[in-house]
Amino acid sequence: MMVQSNLTILVVDAEYTTRQVLTEYLRQAGYNVVSAANGQSALKIFTQCHLALVVLDVMMPELDGWEVLRDLRERSDVPVLMLTGFADDADQLIGFELGADDYVTKPFSPRQVVSRVRAILRRTTAEKSKPLVCGPLSFDPTTRAVAVNNRPVSLTVREYNLLHIFIANQGRVFTRRELLNRCWDQDNYVGDRVVDVHIASQRRKLGRKRLITTAHGIGYRLERA
Repeated sequence: MMVQSNLTILVVDAEYTTRQVLTEYLRQAGYNVVSAANGQSALKIFTQCHLALVVLDVMMPELDGWEVLRDLRERSDVPVLMLTGFADDADQLIGFELGADDYVTKPFSPRQVVSRVRAILRRTTAEKSKPLVCGPLSFDPTTRAVAVNNRPVSLTVREYNLLHIFIANQGRVFTRRELLNRCWDQDNYVGDRVVDVHIASQRRKLGRKRLITTAHGIGYRLERA
Protein backbone atom coordinates (compact mmCIF):
# COMPACT_ATOMS: atom_id res chain seq x y z
CA MET A 1 0.00 0.00 0.00
CA MET A 2 1.47 3.31 -1.14
CA VAL A 3 1.24 6.27 1.21
CA GLN A 4 1.70 9.93 0.41
CA SER A 5 4.12 11.20 3.00
CA ASN A 6 6.68 13.89 3.65
CA LEU A 7 8.08 11.87 6.55
CA THR A 8 11.83 11.26 6.49
CA ILE A 9 13.30 7.97 7.69
CA LEU A 10 16.98 7.39 8.46
CA VAL A 11 18.33 3.91 7.62
CA VAL A 12 21.58 3.07 9.43
CA ASP A 13 23.40 -0.15 8.51
CA ALA A 14 27.02 -1.02 7.82
CA GLU A 15 26.02 -3.27 4.91
CA TYR A 16 25.61 -1.40 1.61
CA THR A 17 23.13 -3.90 0.18
CA THR A 18 20.87 -3.72 3.24
CA ARG A 19 20.83 0.09 3.09
CA GLN A 20 20.01 0.11 -0.60
CA VAL A 21 17.24 -2.49 -0.38
CA LEU A 22 15.54 -0.83 2.60
CA THR A 23 15.88 2.61 1.03
CA GLU A 24 14.19 1.39 -2.15
CA TYR A 25 11.30 -0.34 -0.36
CA LEU A 26 10.67 2.58 1.98
CA ARG A 27 10.70 5.05 -0.91
CA GLN A 28 8.24 2.87 -2.80
CA ALA A 29 6.04 3.04 0.31
CA GLY A 30 6.07 6.84 0.01
CA TYR A 31 8.67 7.89 2.57
CA ASN A 32 11.67 10.16 2.15
CA VAL A 33 14.81 8.20 3.06
CA VAL A 34 18.34 9.15 4.06
CA SER A 35 20.98 6.59 4.98
CA ALA A 36 24.21 6.21 6.94
CA ALA A 37 26.86 3.47 7.00
CA ASN A 38 27.98 4.05 10.59
CA GLY A 39 26.94 5.51 13.91
CA GLN A 40 28.91 8.76 13.65
CA SER A 41 27.33 9.61 10.30
CA ALA A 42 23.91 8.73 11.67
CA LEU A 43 24.24 11.16 14.59
CA LYS A 44 25.42 13.91 12.25
CA ILE A 45 22.41 13.39 9.96
CA PHE A 46 20.15 13.41 13.01
CA THR A 47 21.26 16.96 13.86
CA GLN A 48 20.67 18.11 10.28
CA CYS A 49 17.30 16.54 9.43
CA HIS A 50 13.86 16.38 10.97
CA LEU A 51 13.38 12.61 11.20
CA ALA A 52 10.14 10.72 11.71
CA LEU A 53 11.86 7.40 12.49
CA VAL A 54 15.28 5.71 12.57
CA VAL A 55 15.95 2.15 11.36
CA LEU A 56 19.12 1.25 13.24
CA ASP A 57 21.42 -1.76 12.93
CA VAL A 58 22.95 -3.03 16.17
CA MET A 59 26.22 -4.46 14.82
CA MET A 60 28.34 -1.62 13.43
CA PRO A 61 32.08 -0.91 13.81
CA GLU A 62 33.40 1.86 16.07
CA LEU A 63 30.02 3.16 17.29
CA ASP A 64 27.46 0.36 17.56
CA GLY A 65 23.69 0.60 17.55
CA TRP A 66 23.41 0.55 21.34
CA GLU A 67 25.67 3.60 21.65
CA VAL A 68 23.78 5.45 18.92
CA LEU A 69 20.48 4.64 20.61
CA ARG A 70 21.76 5.93 23.96
CA ASP A 71 22.82 9.19 22.31
CA LEU A 72 19.51 9.59 20.49
CA ARG A 73 17.54 9.05 23.69
CA GLU A 74 19.49 11.80 25.43
CA ARG A 75 18.33 14.21 22.74
CA SER A 76 15.02 12.99 21.36
CA ASP A 77 12.06 10.62 21.52
CA VAL A 78 12.25 9.86 17.77
CA PRO A 79 10.96 6.30 17.17
CA VAL A 80 13.72 3.71 16.61
CA LEU A 81 13.33 0.32 14.93
CA MET A 82 16.35 -1.89 15.67
CA LEU A 83 17.82 -4.40 13.21
CA THR A 84 19.69 -7.22 14.91
CA GLY A 85 21.31 -10.52 14.04
CA PHE A 86 20.61 -11.75 17.58
CA ALA A 87 17.39 -13.62 18.31
CA ASP A 88 18.13 -13.79 22.04
CA ASP A 89 15.36 -12.25 24.18
CA ALA A 90 17.95 -10.88 26.61
CA ASP A 91 19.63 -8.97 23.80
CA GLN A 92 16.34 -7.47 22.69
CA LEU A 93 15.49 -6.57 26.27
CA ILE A 94 18.60 -4.40 26.41
CA GLY A 95 17.34 -2.46 23.42
CA PHE A 96 13.89 -1.93 24.88
CA GLU A 97 15.43 -0.74 28.14
CA LEU A 98 17.50 1.77 26.19
CA GLY A 99 14.39 3.06 24.45
CA ALA A 100 13.96 1.08 21.22
CA ASP A 101 10.40 0.96 19.91
CA ASP A 102 10.57 -2.38 18.09
CA TYR A 103 12.89 -5.06 16.70
CA VAL A 104 13.36 -6.92 13.43
CA THR A 105 15.73 -9.90 13.46
CA LYS A 106 18.04 -10.58 10.51
CA PRO A 107 17.56 -12.07 8.00
CA PHE A 108 14.31 -10.24 7.34
CA SER A 109 11.91 -9.43 4.55
CA PRO A 110 12.08 -5.75 3.48
CA ARG A 111 8.27 -5.80 3.43
CA GLN A 112 8.34 -6.78 7.10
CA VAL A 113 10.46 -3.73 7.90
CA VAL A 114 8.09 -1.45 5.97
CA SER A 115 5.14 -2.96 7.86
CA ARG A 116 6.83 -2.38 11.24
CA VAL A 117 7.70 1.20 10.25
CA ARG A 118 4.08 1.91 9.35
CA ALA A 119 2.83 0.40 12.61
CA ILE A 120 5.25 2.43 14.74
CA LEU A 121 4.41 5.66 12.92
CA ARG A 122 0.66 5.05 13.25
CA ARG A 123 1.06 4.51 16.98
CA THR A 124 3.36 7.43 17.65
CA THR A 125 1.31 9.80 15.47
CA ALA A 126 -1.83 8.87 17.38
CA GLU A 127 -0.06 9.36 20.69
CA LYS A 128 1.30 12.77 19.68
CA SER A 129 -2.14 13.98 18.57
CA LYS A 130 -3.67 13.40 22.01
CA PRO A 131 -3.63 16.28 24.51
CA LEU A 132 -1.37 15.53 27.47
CA VAL A 133 -2.64 16.23 30.97
CA CYS A 134 -0.95 16.48 34.36
CA GLY A 135 -3.36 17.64 37.07
CA PRO A 136 -4.42 21.21 36.21
CA LEU A 137 -1.91 21.37 33.32
CA SER A 138 -2.99 20.53 29.77
CA PHE A 139 -0.70 20.41 26.76
CA ASP A 140 -1.81 19.90 23.15
CA PRO A 141 1.08 18.83 20.87
CA THR A 142 -1.06 19.40 17.76
CA THR A 143 -2.06 23.02 18.41
CA ARG A 144 0.87 23.77 20.78
CA ALA A 145 -1.66 25.12 23.27
CA VAL A 146 -0.77 25.11 26.98
CA ALA A 147 -3.22 25.85 29.79
CA VAL A 148 -3.43 25.66 33.58
CA ASN A 149 -6.95 25.28 34.97
CA ASN A 150 -8.17 26.18 31.46
CA ARG A 151 -6.19 29.44 31.58
CA PRO A 152 -4.01 29.79 28.43
CA VAL A 153 -0.29 30.10 29.09
CA SER A 154 2.12 31.69 26.61
CA LEU A 155 5.57 30.08 26.46
CA THR A 156 8.68 30.71 24.41
CA VAL A 157 9.76 28.01 21.95
CA ARG A 158 12.38 26.59 24.34
CA GLU A 159 10.02 26.74 27.33
CA TYR A 160 7.44 24.88 25.24
CA ASN A 161 9.99 22.25 24.18
CA LEU A 162 11.13 21.75 27.77
CA LEU A 163 7.55 21.37 28.96
CA HIS A 164 6.83 18.86 26.19
CA ILE A 165 9.73 16.70 27.41
CA PHE A 166 8.52 16.89 31.01
CA ILE A 167 4.83 16.18 30.39
CA ALA A 168 5.57 13.29 28.01
CA ASN A 169 7.76 11.72 30.72
CA GLN A 170 5.93 12.56 33.94
CA GLY A 171 7.88 11.65 37.05
CA ARG A 172 11.18 11.07 35.25
CA VAL A 173 14.15 13.18 36.38
CA PHE A 174 16.10 14.87 33.58
CA THR A 175 19.60 16.17 34.18
CA ARG A 176 20.46 19.66 33.02
CA ARG A 177 22.80 18.14 30.42
CA GLU A 178 20.01 15.97 28.98
CA LEU A 179 17.76 19.02 28.67
CA LEU A 180 20.54 21.02 27.02
CA ASN A 181 21.15 18.22 24.51
CA ARG A 182 17.47 18.11 23.57
CA CYS A 183 16.58 21.80 23.48
CA TRP A 184 19.70 23.76 22.58
CA ASP A 185 21.86 23.93 19.46
CA GLN A 186 24.83 21.64 20.02
CA ASP A 187 27.07 23.92 17.95
CA ASN A 188 26.71 26.75 20.47
CA TYR A 189 27.97 26.13 23.97
CA VAL A 190 25.65 27.18 26.76
CA GLY A 191 26.11 26.43 30.44
CA ASP A 192 23.82 24.45 32.71
CA ARG A 193 22.65 27.70 34.30
CA VAL A 194 20.56 28.54 31.23
CA VAL A 195 18.30 25.56 32.04
CA ASP A 196 17.69 26.92 35.55
CA VAL A 197 16.69 30.30 34.10
CA HIS A 198 14.17 28.74 31.69
CA ILE A 199 12.71 26.50 34.39
CA ALA A 200 12.26 29.51 36.69
CA SER A 201 10.44 31.35 33.89
CA GLN A 202 8.22 28.32 33.24
CA ARG A 203 7.27 28.13 36.90
CA ARG A 204 6.29 31.80 37.00
CA LYS A 205 4.11 31.44 33.90
CA LEU A 206 2.47 28.19 35.03
CA GLY A 207 1.81 29.70 38.46
CA ARG A 208 2.43 26.37 40.20
CA LYS A 209 6.00 25.84 41.35
CA ARG A 210 5.23 22.31 42.54
CA LEU A 211 4.45 21.11 39.02
CA ILE A 212 8.09 21.18 37.95
CA THR A 213 10.22 20.20 40.92
CA THR A 214 13.95 20.10 41.55
CA ALA A 215 15.75 16.82 42.14
CA HIS A 216 18.60 18.34 44.14
CA GLY A 217 22.00 17.69 42.67
CA ILE A 218 20.49 15.99 39.60
CA GLY A 219 17.98 18.04 37.61
CA TYR A 220 14.23 18.50 37.21
CA ARG A 221 11.03 16.50 36.89
CA LEU A 222 7.33 17.11 36.29
CA GLU A 223 5.52 15.57 39.23
CA ARG A 224 2.82 13.04 38.40
CA ALA A 225 -0.68 14.28 39.14
